[in-house]
Amino acid sequence: MKKISTGEDFSFELVDLSAPSTEVVLIIGNGFDLSFGLKTSYGDFLASKQFEKLILDGNLFADYLKSKPGLSNWIDIENELAEYSLKKKPETYSFMEEFELLSHQLIDYLSSIDISNLKSNCAAYALVRDLNEYNKLVIDFNYTGTFASVQRSVDSPESGKCTHIKLHGSLDENYIIFGTDDKSKILADHVFLKKSFHDEFKSTQFSKELKNCKTVIFFGHSLGVTDHMYFSKFFKQACWEGNSYSNKDIRIYHYGKRSKLEIGKQLDFLTRTSIGLFKQFNDFTFIDSSKVT
Repeated sequence: MKKISTGEDFSFELVDLSAPSTEVVLIIGNGFDLSFGLKTSYGDFLASKQFEKLILDGNLFADYLKSKPGLSNWIDIENELAEYSLKKKPETYSFMEEFELLSHQLIDYLSSIDISNLKSNCAAYALVRDLNEYNKLVIDFNYTGTFASVQRSVDSPESGKCTHIKLHGSLDENYIIFGTDDKSKILADHVFLKKSFHDEFKSTQFSKELKNCKTVIFFGHSLGVTDHMYFSKFFKQACWEGNSYSNKDIRIYHYGKRSKLEIGKQLDFLTRTSIGLFKQFNDFTFIDSSKVT
């Protein structure tokens, strides 16, 4: 076993497997980019010239978002899409156009962020470096190329196999999958808001890897409701003893106490209020990435 350093107060061990199968499943969200100091938050986008252009051009949905105080995470804007659909009931085709324009401006904004000189003294970099020798599946919810850039920088002859899936699109391919999940309550005419409606959406299945691997790590992912469809089976099954989804090393990185609380609420829902059983049948740890250097 290899001991992974996560700062002064945290460390954990990854199980070495002799077979060349997936040993680690790493799921990353926007917090991964934020760990490098990149301006990729929802608030950063709202403060951008690209979003301001939407306002100046009379985009009513952008006006609505700007009028909503306290929104800070991408899960917030995804939830607001459903709220706007039901409460404002905007005309279908004008709303679809406004939504598409907002998506294009988001692509333009994120593409303007320089990732050519990423810092190496942060929790996200340390994690990729320490996982380098393991065979891993990386489920990347981000649109940016940050993970691929870091992986190239740590690559060596001793590197394990890395399968990298960009689940919701990529700036390199000039498309992003942005919107609500299938269970969101929206007007039937606003089906274009659903991620699954996007032409590039693929029903990506990674439940087999989650079942067979020994270690599952979430970094910078909120476990938000719009992504529950990917993880609900895993967390539900992980609460039962003696099946292939339990008895795992599960680590969830959060940033500070507020983030831990928000993720904890989602974890409580995903485990059907059975966090105790989840912990009983798995080696589970929260890791505060704000304390990792």
